[in-house]
Amino acid sequence: MVNRARASSISASAPSPTAPCSANTESPPPVSPAQTSSTAPARRPTSPPEYLAGKPYTIQGDIYGLGVLLYQLITVKPLDPLAPGWERDIPDPLLREDIAACVDGDPARRFPSAADLAERLLPLDQRRAEFVEKERIIWETLTRAEAEAAALKLIYRAESAEAAEARLAEFEATEWARKYPTIAPMWRRAWEQIIPFFAYPPEVRKIIYTTNAIESVNMQLRKIIKTRGHFPSDEAATKLLYLALLNITKKWKSPPLNWKSAANQFAIQFGPRFCQAASSTTQAP
Repeated sequence: MVNRARASSISASAPSPTAPCSANTESPPPVSPAQTSSTAPARRPTSPPEYLAGKPYTIQGDIYGLGVLLYQLITVKPLDPLAPGWERDIPDPLLREDIAACVDGDPARRFPSAADLAERLLPLDQRRAEFVEKERIIWETLTRAEAEAAALKLIYRAESAEAAEARLAEFEATEWARKYPTIAPMWRRAWEQIIPFFAYPPEVRKIIYTTNAIESVNMQLRKIIKTRGHFPSDEAATKLLYLALLNITKKWKSPPLNWKSAANQFAIQFGPRFCQAASSTTQAP
């Protein structure tokens, strides 16, 4: 009887499964929309920029991370991200090239896979030897070109046409003339057109053979002529070139370094013609 009474009292005090929750039970706090939205991706040194922009992770993202890890291993900076100017920290040009191919801002230009990166890194010693050999060939080519240019400078910097012809004959007996047999005959064929050049003093000749300004003017004139197609007459073409030259000269802000000495020689040789042209140019707005 005692057990039956105790069981009945327990069943009476226990809440029924269908009974509602008591008023004292706290309900969970409301969830804000910001909490339900997806959180921003974590920023790590190896995270590719497209992943931080919200795009999904891809194999090219892993390649980016491998490039950052390679940079960190070489520089012994395991926590540093790639910052602008990171190339200065990598002295090896081949490794700089490989890392740049991993961390390119455009994922499509990165290595397609880690295997492609491994194929570049494994034969690194062989690539270095090939790089050094290529640099040696380029250096020797530039040295030969400078030596050849120095030999030709003796010709067009001669004091007179007679001295220039004598130096051309000396050039024909050098190793350069035997190695490049077309140079001396080219000068010989154009010698009649070269001789008037030596009538000018050295200051004027330097202005003439320093052709950067002349080539710039010719390029701008050719550009204007090409856009017009054809002209009704020679006078129309002449007027267009004259107007183009006026516009070109407006952009000339400073003369060449040796222009003052050359201008003095021009004034001596051409007299009032040059002085009048120079004064009108300086007075132009």
